[in-house]
Amino acid sequence: MASTAFILLLGCAPKLPEAAWNYQPAHGAYKASLAYDFADSEGTIFIGICEGGPSFMMAGGNWQLRAEQFTLTVDGHSWDLPTVQSVHGHYLPVDRQGPEEAIASAKRLIVFRVGSWHREIQPAAPLTSFVTDCS
Repeated sequence: MASTAFILLLGCAPKLPEAAWNYQPAHGAYKASLAYDFADSEGTIFIGICEGGPSFMMAGGNWQLRAEQFTLTVDGHSWDLPTVQSVHGHYLPVDRQGPEEAIASAKRLIVFRVGSWHREIQPAAPLTSFVTDCS
């Protein structure tokens, strides 16, 4: 009887949001934009914006706020980059040409890591479309 109640409870539980890509192509005066929302309780989101070419950052996340750097790993290649923390929030900017190009051409895996906190992204068609539209 308890297992039946558990199954019914699971069937009635609201489905949690899933991580998802959101790509907005350039139109009119608006530049292309990209987001990968992790749909987690930390408000973690990977963002791509066009600033003379593709530019990327990770916003949100419950990583150690005193951390001065993060490690970006793209398809097995890694870089240590500085974090940004201010009264307006904290984020992990990818503001060097090599790492930006690596994300733009990623084939297998993109990982942002600060201490024990990390988020992984599987590259997908929206990333490719964004890079093409933004280049």
